[in-house]
Amino acid sequence: MIEDSPDISVIITAYNRRRFLADAIKSVFNQSYDTSKIELIIISNFDVDLPHPVPTGIKVKTIKLEGTMGEFLYEGVSQARAEIVAFLDDDDMWEPSKVHKMLSSFNGNRELILYRNTVKYIDENGKPINNKRVLDILPCKSKGFHIFRKEGLIKALPVILTCGGDFNLSTFSIRKKIIESPKYEKLRLIESGPDAFFFWIVVLTQGEFGMESERLTLYRVHNLNVSGSIDTSSKSSEIMRQAKTFKILIEHSDESTDGRVYGWLNLLYHEYNEMSLIFGMKGRNIVGRELFNILRFPIRMIHTMRIELILLSTAYIISPVLALNFYKKVNRKLRGT
Repeated sequence: MIEDSPDISVIITAYNRRRFLADAIKSVFNQSYDTSKIELIIISNFDVDLPHPVPTGIKVKTIKLEGTMGEFLYEGVSQARAEIVAFLDDDDMWEPSKVHKMLSSFNGNRELILYRNTVKYIDENGKPINNKRVLDILPCKSKGFHIFRKEGLIKALPVILTCGGDFNLSTFSIRKKIIESPKYEKLRLIESGPDAFFFWIVVLTQGEFGMESERLTLYRVHNLNVSGSIDTSSKSSEIMRQAKTFKILIEHSDESTDGRVYGWLNLLYHEYNEMSLIFGMKGRNIVGRELFNILRFPIRMIHTMRIELILLSTAYIISPVLALNFYKKVNRKLRGT
């Protein structure tokens, strides 16, 4: 390691969206951890003006380029000088203790490859959203930091996925060792779902995954992100790009891939494809066929998204309009509107 290398490299990516970027950057500047040991890399397709004041000693690099989300992240990780790399979306923020607590977990577990903390939901103005979420129900209420290793990670997949363990890049930090995996090179191909990509690379390579129950990331729900959008057309296109990420992971699996992991990747591909069909207002017979594909997977491969999707798909087959209106009503409640 280079003698003056930082303890942590933070990568923020922004594409055609300036509105919340300053808030994200400030949340890095406001970390309780020594900012002189933090490297911040901002990758965007526009010029970035840093909010002031800029902390003394922090290392900031801005990179302007055009490309896909995967290409943005690949460039960022390539440029990162620290052993630990953390990600922050341009519309999210961190609690001031995030870096300190995350680095403590990595330093205390030298084989840890991927760290994830839990989120607090906020609206577009930064106000808390107090609606009950999946993360508030059992079995997601266990407190503290938990590590999943190899076989234990595969067996725990239903719980991890139910608790959002593969969701939201702003909760993720990686040990740069992950780039040693040949599968990592496929990052440049993805257009969406980088959180799922990093999570499943760790599962595929039998790395160690750690989940922190403390809510150290502020996840912003608004009209410009998929979670907050009620525009079914844009949602369909974005979800199809997420399905493509799973397709890439499936296509580049090999004979060493655990059959259970391969099965999960296929299930998730079909789930995202089904969502894309529903929000794309495709024919009920097409939605029904994909629902049949999802139902064929073993019952042990159950998680919240599968349950919710089976209910939504069934409702859509009965009445597409009623199903989508119900979805929009639930989504507006989440956004507090």
